[in-house]
Amino acid sequence: MNRHPSDSTVQREAEVELLEMLGHKLGVALLPHTVKLNDKSALQIDGFDPTGRILCEVYAHVGSLRGSQSDKLASDILKLNLTEARLGGRWRKILLFADQAACKQLRGSSWLAEACKDSRVEIEVADANNKMQGKVTEAQRKQRMANVE
Repeated sequence: MNRHPSDSTVQREAEVELLEMLGHKLGVALLPHTVKLNDKSALQIDGFDPTGRILCEVYAHVGSLRGSQSDKLASDILKLNLTEARLGGRWRKILLFADQAACKQLRGSSWLAEACKDSRVEIEVADANNKMQGKVTEAQRKQRMANVE
């Protein structure tokens, strides 16, 4: 079956691998979880461990962010904070990346970096292998080409 060039299957598969890597490092199983907000809306958390009180959102992107891609990070910070508030108490909140360059904006002096610090959101970079990074890079290249048309 041919996939559309903008299909994000490769990134979703990479997210699963990245969560497994972080879970192994932390000694926990980080599994998807849904937090119901009301009758009509819920939050989907990429990685959740209730025993260790860990919430994790994954960004499987390789390279520097462009344009509005940082909006996804802002959304993930907001999602982690809202989830923590709804679940109650303190949770370890993590943004997990596949690449150092992708999280650069969150390690500098940007307002997003300050939002992470103020919200106690940790930045983790998984030790992604070259094969995974190559697949993600190729998928991103095809997605850019598809979005130009």
